Amino acid sequence: MTNPQKFDLYLPAWNAARKANWRTERGSVLAVEGRTESEWLTNVEDIAGRLAHREARGPKIDDYRHAVNYVATADLQLRAGKPVRGKLSSKELTEPELDHVMTLLALLLNPLDLEAVRLWQFPEEKQRPRLIWGIHNTGLSASRLRDLSYHFNRDHGSDWATLPIDKLKAFSRYCWANKPGRRRRPVPA
Repeated sequence: MTNPQKFDLYLPAWNAARKANWRTERGSVLAVEGRTESEWLTNVEDIAGRLAHREARGPKIDDYRHAVNYVATADLQLRAGKPVRGKLSSKELTEPELDHVMTLLALLLNPLDLEAVRLWQFPEEKQRPRLIWGIHNTGLSASRLRDLSYHFNRDHGSDWATLPIDKLKAFSRYCWANKPGRRRRPVPA
């Protein structure tokens, strides 16, 4: 995570989720009255309790922040079929992990946010706008993009922006490999 991401995205989202769910009083973390309970909130509070228990103390507000990071990164690792080693520190988050943490923070703020629920269930969809932006910035003309997309999307015409995410990633790599000024690769069959 870069410093601009930390200060412009992560910390404001964390502070909003924190204020919606927890408050501190005399060194103790207490639940905010009237907050909306959800499975995401329960998971975060469970992990925060475990983190505090490891150090034989009550949960601090930083335990909740670390728990958010852990729950989001562990969920991505489970989806990928990898061993679960969730990350506690926000400094070492990758772009997809940061996207998933931001989605979890949105769910903690409003568990009924349907867009956030959709992005939690399909985390790779959060990458779509970034991939589309990257493809537009390869320097390839619209007609060249349309021609190239035919090989990736024969069933759905030339609208490459609606490709399934795995094909869109492959199309993005292919476009960057064939951008103006680079040696051309043959179009895949």
